[in-house]
Amino acid sequence: MSVISPPAATSSPLRIAIYGDLGAESDKTLALYRALAAMGHQPMAVRTDDLTLGRLTTANFDVFVLPAGEGGSDTSYLQNIQAISGAEAAIRNFVSSGGGFIGIEAGARYAANNSVWNGVSQPRTLDLYAGNFYGPANQVGPGMGQITLTDPQFGPGIYTTYFSSGAGYFSLAAGATRVASFDLGAGSQNGRPAIVRFTYGSGRAVLVAPSLELEEDSELDWTTWDNLDAAHYDADSEWPLLAQLLEWIETGQVTNETVINPAPLTGGRFAVYATHTPEGGAYPGLLPAVGRVTEYSSHTPLAIRDTEVKNQALTRAHFDVIIFPGGYAPGYITQLTGHEQKIRDFVSASGGYVGISAGTFYAADDIGWYGQFYPYPLNLFLGEVMGPLDDIAPWPGWALTPLHINDPDFGDFTLDGLYWGEGYLELPPAGQQQVDTVATFAYGGQYAGLPGMVKHSYGSGRVIQPNMHLEVEEGSTNDWVYFDNFQYGSNDPQVDPESDWPFLSEVWNWARPLTPSLPFESGGINLAVQKGPTDTTGETLGASQRDDTAGASPTQVRLDDGWYSVSRGRRGDWTGFGQGLVADPANVVLQVHYSVQPGYNGSNALQWTTDGLTWRNTTIRPQNGQVDFTATFDLWAAGVDTAAELQALRLRFTNNSGPVAAVSLGYLWVIAP
Repeated sequence: MSVISPPAATSSPLRIAIYGDLGAESDKTLALYRALAAMGHQPMAVRTDDLTLGRLTTANFDVFVLPAGEGGSDTSYLQNIQAISGAEAAIRNFVSSGGGFIGIEAGARYAANNSVWNGVSQPRTLDLYAGNFYGPANQVGPGMGQITLTDPQFGPGIYTTYFSSGAGYFSLAAGATRVASFDLGAGSQNGRPAIVRFTYGSGRAVLVAPSLELEEDSELDWTTWDNLDAAHYDADSEWPLLAQLLEWIETGQVTNETVINPAPLTGGRFAVYATHTPEGGAYPGLLPAVGRVTEYSSHTPLAIRDTEVKNQALTRAHFDVIIFPGGYAPGYITQLTGHEQKIRDFVSASGGYVGISAGTFYAADDIGWYGQFYPYPLNLFLGEVMGPLDDIAPWPGWALTPLHINDPDFGDFTLDGLYWGEGYLELPPAGQQQVDTVATFAYGGQYAGLPGMVKHSYGSGRVIQPNMHLEVEEGSTNDWVYFDNFQYGSNDPQVDPESDWPFLSEVWNWARPLTPSLPFESGGINLAVQKGPTDTTGETLGASQRDDTAGASPTQVRLDDGWYSVSRGRRGDWTGFGQGLVADPANVVLQVHYSVQPGYNGSNALQWTTDGLTWRNTTIRPQNGQVDFTATFDLWAAGVDTAAELQALRLRFTNNSGPVAAVSLGYLWVIAP
C-alpha cells in the first residue's frame, strides 16, 4: 500500500479544522497535519474560542477533527470542551448542518454515547455517536496491531497500525457501518469494530481507534519517535485509508482517487519537542506552524517526546537542532527533570537550540512571572526572562507587537510578531556568558527597547531564542493555524501584511552550526533554499548561498570548504528563490561568483527555466583561467519579471569538462531589488 497513489484525482481539497487546544495529544500533531496536507487538503488548528465564538461553520470548514487525546485520555476534552458553555453545541450544530467529523482514539471516545473504560461506564455529553466506546484495547496497545477492512465501500485489506494507550473499540449503533475490525487472531477484542462510520443530521462522521496518521517506517510524517523504536516499524501506509475516510465524508462514497504526495524531506534534521502533559509542555495548536516554517526554511521537522530525550536519542547523529516550542515551560521542567544534561550535551556537541516563548523561558537560569522568581534547571542561557508584559496583552491574551531586529547576522529592520505571554530577557552579568541581543521590543510601552530576542554560543553549539511567535502567519492559513487570524477573544480580524518566515528562516539556519546558510537576505538578494531534483554535487546548499570565499580560489574539490563545487560529470541544481515575495520585482539579475580549476575545457553555460521543461542558456559560461570571477546575467530582460516566475525559477549547471576539473561557486544569487 503505497503512500503515493495514481496521478488522477477527483476529490476536492477540504478545509479541515483540527482541534488544537488543551487536550489534543501533541506528539501526533505534526503527523496528522502532514498527512492531510499530503492529500491536498487544508488543515487548520482551531481552539475552543473558535467553537464558542461561532467560527466552526460549514462556511468556514468542511470537516472537524477531534484528534487523539493527551496521555490517551479524553479527560482534558471534558475540561476544555464540555465545561465551556456552547462548545459541544457548536460541534453538534456543525455536523448536523452538513459538516464532517472524525474522532481519533480519545477523540472518538469523547464523541460516543458512553465511555466504558476498564469496565466503568460514564456518559459523554458530546454524544455524536449512539454507540459506546470500550477500552483500553490492551490486547494491542500501546503498540502495533492489525485491522481488517469489512466495508465493501473501502474494499478488502489488512492494515498494520499503531494503537496508543487511548485506543479502544466500539459497539455498533443502529444505522452505523463497521469499516474495519480488530484482526488479532484471538482474544476478547478480536473482531470488534475498530472504525465505524455513520450520519448525524446532514453530516457524515467517522470514529477511528488506531493512529492512521503515523507512518512508522518513514519520517515523511514529520514524526520520528515512532521510528526510533524498532517495535513500531511497519512497511505499509495507513494514509490511503485515512484518505478514503475523508472521501466518504465528503461525497458519501469512496473513489480511491486521492493523490497522496508529501513533499520530500530536505535540509537539516530539526527535532521538535512535542510532549504536553497536564503540567504543561508543547502546546498542540502552535506545533503545525513550527513544522511549516521549518519546511519553509528547507529543513525537516521531526517530532520527538520526552521519552527520546531520556533514552539518549537526542544526539548529533540523529538531529542538527532541537526546537522547544511555545506552551507552558513548567511542563518542560517536570517532564525532563534529571535529564537536562542530555540537552546541554547535544547543544555543546555542535547542536542548535531554538527556544520559542515557553522554550525561551525553559532555557534561562531564572525566570520572573508576575514578580515571583523561579530558578530553572536547564541553564543554557545564564540570564533571566521576565514576564508577562501585560501592557502589550494581559495574559492569557495575545496581540501583534513590533520587534526591532538589529544584528549583523540578520540585518536592521522592524517586523510585527505575535506576542502571547512572553517576557523580556535580562542578559547575564558581565563575564559569565557572551550574549548578543538580536532584537528589542519596539512598541510604545513600559518594556520598549528591552531585549526580546538573543543568541549566543554554547560549547560548539548555538542557542537562539526568537521568543515571540514569529512562526504563525496572522491573516493566512499557510501556517496551518486558524485562531491566530483573529484578535484574542473576538471575531475581529488580526492580519499582519508582512511574513515573518523569511527572517525566521535565517534564524533556523543560524541555529544549525555546521551549515549556517541564509535562505533570505533583506537587501534584495533572493537565495536558493532548495536543491533541485537533479543535483548530484553532494555539496551543502549553504555553500552556494554565503559570500564567504571572496579573494580565495579552491585548489581541490572538497566538501565544506565554502565552495559549491561541481566536479566533472556532475550537476548543480538550485531552486526556491523568492520565497515570501508578494509583489512583482522591479528587476531580476543573476550574479554568480566562481573559480575554475586549471585544465577545464567544458563548454556548458549556466541554464535557467521557469517551467522545468524548457531550459535556456545564460551568458554565464565558465572558462579555464577564471579565478575569483564574478559574472551577471539579466534575468529580467530574459523574461523573469513576476514574483511567480521568480519563485518557479530553477538554475542548473552541468560540468562537461574532459579533464578532471571543477567549477566551484562561491555564491549564486538572484538579486531582485
